[in-house]
Formats: sequence, C-alpha cells, structure tokens
Amino acid sequence: MAPYVLVRGSNGELDAVRAATAQKRDEAAHPPDIEAREVGKIDDDAFGMAIDDRVEVSLVPTDIEKIAREYLDFGRFCFHKYGASKYLHEQITLFRNCVQVLTRNFNPFQRRGLRQRPLEARNPMESSLLHESARRAGLLRPAAIWEPIEPGGEPLALDADRAIYPASTIKSPLAAAALLLAARGEQRLDERRSVRAENLTLNDAPSPIEPGYAASLEELCRYAVDRSDNVATNELFDRLGRERATAIVREELGLAGTAFHRKLSGSDPLIADPQWDGEHRNAHPVRDAARLFRLIAERAFPGAELLEGWLGEQRWNDKLSLGLSAGDRFAHKTGDTSEVTHDGGILTTGDGRRAIIVVYTEMPSTPENNARFGTFMRLLRNEAFGDST
Repeated sequence: MAPYVLVRGSNGELDAVRAATAQKRDEAAHPPDIEAREVGKIDDDAFGMAIDDRVEVSLVPTDIEKIAREYLDFGRFCFHKYGASKYLHEQITLFRNCVQVLTRNFNPFQRRGLRQRPLEARNPMESSLLHESARRAGLLRPAAIWEPIEPGGEPLALDADRAIYPASTIKSPLAAAALLLAARGEQRLDERRSVRAENLTLNDAPSPIEPGYAASLEELCRYAVDRSDNVATNELFDRLGRERATAIVREELGLAGTAFHRKLSGSDPLIADPQWDGEHRNAHPVRDAARLFRLIAERAFPGAELLEGWLGEQRWNDKLSLGLSAGDRFAHKTGDTSEVTHDGGILTTGDGRRAIIVVYTEMPSTPENNARFGTFMRLLRNEAFGDST
C-alpha cells in the first residue's frame, strides 16, 4: 500500500494540507507516491470521535515518519510511531500508523472493570501553555502532561511519548505490578524473604533494609516508592519477575510503553544483573506515568489507595513540590540521574481540585535544575486553574 495522508477538518484546512502535499511532491527530486485523502464520517458507536474544525491525520505505513518529515514539513505537526492514543501538540493533530483513525483512548489489553474514557476535543493552544511555562522556568527539552481530574477539564500534553530514561519513576508501576499480583493471589504482601547481598547498591539516603533482613513485599513496595530505595526495587525485580511485571501493567493498566528490563544502580559501576538482556533499558514514558497516576486517583485497580498513600509520603520534595500553594497536597514520585531529572504525581489543591502533572526533562539532576520544577508547577498550576497567586 502506498503511503498516504488521511485528513479530516474544515474545507480550508483540508485544502491547505492537499496544497502543501502537492507542493512538496513537486519540489522533491524523487517524489513519493503520497497524497491527501478525506476521512469519511466515523460512526459514533465506533472507536472514533469527531473533532470539529480541526485537522486529523493518519499516516501509513510504519516508515511514514521519515516520509512525512521530508515531504510534509508542517511546523505545527509532530509525528509518533507507536499505537493508538497518540494525540496532542500544536493543532490537536493526531497521527497513527493505521488507515482507520482511532481517536478514543482504547486499550486493546484493557480488561473489564477499568473505565475507558473517550478523548474529548483538545485546546489547540495546549502545548503552547506547557512549552511557555517550561521556557519561563528554564526546563530544557521537557516532556509533560497536565490532566485535570474534574469532568470537563482540558488535558494538556507536550511530547508525552518521547523515549526518555525514566530513572526512579519506574518504581511506581513496579509497585503497582506487585499490588496487582497480590490481588490475583500470585503474591502475598505479608510474605517475608531475606534481602540478598547482590541487590545492594547506593541510595540517596541509607537503606532501611540490609542483607539477611526478612522484608515483606509490602515493605519493599513502600520503600521503593516513598524513599525511592534502590535495594527494595531490586528485590522487587527478583520477586515479581521483570517479564511478568511488564506483562501485568500492560494488560491490566494499559501502560503500553512501560517495561522493566534492568535493576537499578545508585552509582557506577552498574550493579551486576545476570538477567538483563544487555540491551534494553527500563521504560515508563510520560503518557504512561500520567495514566497510572489517573488510575491511582480513581481507585481503578486493587491497591491503588495504598499506592497513593505511599506517594503522599514521598521523602524527596525538591522539585514540583516547591511550586505548591498553601493547602496543596502532592502524591508523587521523582526520578534522578546525572542525565535526567523528573517528577510527577497527583495534585490536590486546598479547595479540592485535582490534577495529574508529570514532567520529564533531559537535564542532569542538580539542586539548581530541580528548583526549576517548582517554578514550572507554580506557573502551570495558576494558569491552568485560573488562580492569580
């Protein structure tokens, strides 16, 4: 099948896309067989959604990103290569590697009992607000999501699917995997096993567990989340199994981009990990992190309330927490290395408004860089909620 572009929008926008496509083909020395076609009406009962007066695009086949960037160089467009629910950016344009345009947040792994939420029409200026807040705060190359939990709230996103090493933010979905396995009866939260010496590594604070200590599964989850304990995390890798943990968060929580590959190290050299494949790194993109926090806030899976409690007891509060207003509460998880610094969680204001906020950056974790998150939180929180303070 030749690559083509499916477009839906106003007649003027459709004509503009077709004109730009034709111009790029005329200018190319070796033009590809690419054209713009109008998408037909999608049945309301199908997994689709009408987006009035906006452009919607689907690109095929899987190598279309290269073609699109070269021949459809729209500055307002961003391209993704993975799955469904890849929305957002400057003009609420959607890109897919499929012929049928799917615009509902449909998860093919979703099990009964988890609510499927339709994606409502987005604010065309959404990424501009995030980008401007990040610029003013001094955050470099951020990926971010702001998602009010209240009905009708406008979600905002910026480069939310970009592959960025998650660092310790991977610990939240790992704890969620443990809770799900416990709910299935495949693990017991009160089961104690001795901590193994080979899982020792440095932490930002002394670890409360030592080799030989009989730690329960619940203790390991709590320490991994509220203290960001690397030893506890490595023990969870062994007890849960990285492939099994990856499968359950994808199947039951819809975290399609999340994967557990390698144990964590507090410093170089990296901890010995014989089960690592030597290639893949842990993955937990911004969009998955935001989805997990939303599911936690909505109590959408067994143990969600317990996990939010651990997030609320977070020991490390030197990033987004710095931008909170009086009365705000923030249940969150950070991530830090010499190359990245992240934060994200569930914000509850003093008057009860709630939102998910996740920010990843490719900046080294330093006191100066981490403090920039506070400025970002303050700017975004006040603008998105319409507060003046």
